[in-house]
Amino acid sequence: MNRVVKWRDFVAIPLRSNVWRPGTNFKKKIAELIKNVALNGDYVVVSEKALSAALGLLYDESSIKSDLYSRLMTYLTTNVLWGLLLSRICKLSNETIFLLRRYPLLEGSRHKKLAMKVGGLLQALKPTSEAGIDATNLPGHLVSLPLSEPFKIANDIRSYLFQELRLDVRVVIVDSDKCYKFKPIPRLILASRKTGLPSSINLGLLSFLIARFLNNFFSPYATPLGFSPTTINIDELLIVSELADRARGFGIGRTVYEVEKKLRIKAGEITWNLLDSFPHYPVVVVKRFKVT
Repeated sequence: MNRVVKWRDFVAIPLRSNVWRPGTNFKKKIAELIKNVALNGDYVVVSEKALSAALGLLYDESSIKSDLYSRLMTYLTTNVLWGLLLSRICKLSNETIFLLRRYPLLEGSRHKKLAMKVGGLLQALKPTSEAGIDATNLPGHLVSLPLSEPFKIANDIRSYLFQELRLDVRVVIVDSDKCYKFKPIPRLILASRKTGLPSSINLGLLSFLIARFLNNFFSPYATPLGFSPTTINIDELLIVSELADRARGFGIGRTVYEVEKKLRIKAGEITWNLLDSFPHYPVVVVKRFKVT
């Protein structure tokens, strides 16, 4: 029995699957998962990380050289600047502050170097979710890289589902990293990573700082990266993306630290088979319902 999560005028049904490995036929897998759940007009929301893994967009961070300079910069920006100052200004949770102050220098400096290469300085300076790179719920030291053509992938999935199931659905690819809608001007959206969302401004770290510091003026939503058709109402798109992200959950954990604590092993010891022993929900079907 699928669990159901309701919010606003929508209901989300996360669909359990094994972890998607490189080479997974994700379009076939999505069709198998939704065939007895989705109806015409429903939203099919897919995790970017799951798609990245299936497409082989993975990188082994243990291959990155961690030098003295990168460790020093990581310590000063993450452990000190974020852990002691910006975390309070941005009203981060006590748990997040705890993790930032104990950010591992070896693995952390490798991660920051990759983020710098993929997204540039304003992405590498973010405290989390740098450049759309995700390290959780993957084996060893692998991380997932951001999709380069999310709109094309969303459209390909939608076309495949219509061809195979004769279902006319709306497909959305989502990242749990937040974008922020400005309440006084709802059409103004600050994004902290690249997205094709209309009316959005990608300022990287600055978007995060502004929205978190002025949190009374901004509403956070999971970031829709690509969607098909492109005529979806923006307010509805944000609601659906956030609801699906909440319904999906965090897999084994939200952070590498949380995963290590839960499994009582180091991240480098995690395998694909071990990941398969836990529930994962790469696809969520979202339906509209009428409030009575």
